[in-house]
Amino acid sequence: MIPMADVFNHSDRNMSSEIVSKSLHLQANEESSYFTKAKYMNDYKAVFKTEDVKNDSDFYNINGRFNRDNFNQNQKLYEIS
Repeated sequence: MIPMADVFNHSDRNMSSEIVSKSLHLQANEESSYFTKAKYMNDYKAVFKTEDVKNDSDFYNINGRFNRDNFNQNQKLYEIS
């Protein structure tokens, strides 16, 4: 990922940052203040080691839930033409 100093010193003011907690991320508790939909759409494979993945739901939470086909379909709603 990116060093935190670079995020704060060289970022655009419209940029948002996500801090990943390995233990909280694997729990994926939707009632937790840690949980956001956007956070679980991202691919965090670079943060986690293979021994961190204990079951299929862990892989699902780490790998991200982003669906490019859905994204492209939704982008058509914003086109002017």
